Amino acid sequence: MNRDIEFRGKIRDDTGKNDGKWVFGYFYYDQAEDCGFHCHIWSKEGSFSDYVHEETVGEFTGLLDKNGVKIFEGDILHFKGIVNCLVAFVDGQFVIYNIRPFTALKIKMQDYGECEVIGNIHDNPELLEGTK
Repeated sequence: MNRDIEFRGKIRDDTGKNDGKWVFGYFYYDQAEDCGFHCHIWSKEGSFSDYVHEETVGEFTGLLDKNGVKIFEGDILHFKGIVNCLVAFVDGQFVIYNIRPFTALKIKMQDYGECEVIGNIHDNPELLEGTK
């Protein structure tokens, strides 16, 4: 399966103007002499490069939900008949986790078309609070 390599992350903007805005593209680190490493997302169009909050960076899984929405690492999914679950990248593969109890779910590739992205762990952590 071929898939687009794409990342997303939330902009880190000390002015507060764009802080927290999602940006999509290629992910990379750079090192500034005076202040250590910075995480960046560079748009596919090459039009900008922004510092991002490292903890918000997530990779596109190559899969779409039932509404055609791209599924990224850190997204919260809802499957019909299954509690809300979290997308993570573990040991070189994307995994879907049930949060309570914290267990990996075995979901077939064709079943991803039945799920729906309902949020993500950074903007909507409360969506996982009620899971059992």
